[in-house]
Amino acid sequence: MAAKKTIAIIGGGPGGSATAIALLNALKEYCSAVDVCLFNRPKAKGWHVGETIPPAATSILYELGIADILDNDLHSECTGSLSLWGGDQAVANDFMLDLSGTGFHLNRTAFDASLLQAACARGARLYEGYNLRSASEGFILDFIVQGKIQSIHADFVVDASGQSAGFARRLGIARNVIDEVISIYARIPLRSENLPSHTLVEATEQGWWYLSKTPGDQCIVSFTTDKHHISEGNLLHDNNWSKTYATTRWIKQFLSVDYLHNCELHTASACSAILSACVGERWLAVGDAASSYDSITSAGITKSLLQGQLAGSAIADFLLENTTDSLAQYQHQVFEQFNHYLGLRHHLYHREQRFADQAFWQRRLAV
Repeated sequence: MAAKKTIAIIGGGPGGSATAIALLNALKEYCSAVDVCLFNRPKAKGWHVGETIPPAATSILYELGIADILDNDLHSECTGSLSLWGGDQAVANDFMLDLSGTGFHLNRTAFDASLLQAACARGARLYEGYNLRSASEGFILDFIVQGKIQSIHADFVVDASGQSAGFARRLGIARNVIDEVISIYARIPLRSENLPSHTLVEATEQGWWYLSKTPGDQCIVSFTTDKHHISEGNLLHDNNWSKTYATTRWIKQFLSVDYLHNCELHTASACSAILSACVGERWLAVGDAASSYDSITSAGITKSLLQGQLAGSAIADFLLENTTDSLAQYQHQVFEQFNHYLGLRHHLYHREQRFADQAFWQRRLAV
């Protein structure tokens, strides 16, 4: 590399941080020849849903050299899942049999912060409160920072902005949405229930419920369904949400419906979607910006970490070898992973035939 290159990573989630870490790991003695900048948009109030990672994610953290970010009391071990799905008996999927290691219930805020700290420890620079406004040819990036516009020149851009794919969409890249489900969720303080360390899932007529203990004597409860069902059932009213929970057959034995009254409810979209191109001239997309998965797979964080690992290595090869072969290979891997995901999603939803005459399941079975 003749001149110092500025690598702009737009987004400070797991995908963006993993990209920075993998890139700086790969460059090693050439780190002084790059300026890796992480632009993190203003912090949203609240917290993240989907805060459990399987052993596959911990394996990636080991490969990135940052597995120690889980070595504290902020995260707790997850031993697997129990699900009432496709039959009348709950089935266990135990992580104890997984040679990759164990899973974890995350304090997601602390987890994301640890990833950013690990990236900065390797030489990345973090810019907090930067919201992308526009991107022009030659990659002049305009950010809104505390109400003012600040321009940054980038030699290479990583779009890690989440499902909005803010940078790629500004370039005119299409986002292909195959399906979308919506999760209504709440974080609930526990009083006396002793929830298992497994995540719990139950399929119902109009969707599926998820219950998971989180660090700090709390749990997450979510109901995933179609958008129109939420409005038709007025499910964002906690009384209707709790009534729907009360109709479950199995999961309610672990957490009384009384806990679901007077909850602060949130929603999150879980699209099955992918960009028509995840790589272009001097840019690529990672994480949910590149492809997003239905939450039934529990693969969102793992996918973002893996794509970040692959992207960082691909960018390093591009900078060192001055060839786009590694970038083309990265896009092939993202597309291949998405096709594998579609097969897994199809398998999971087709396992549940008890409600095949219901609209929610008919939509999933048709895709």
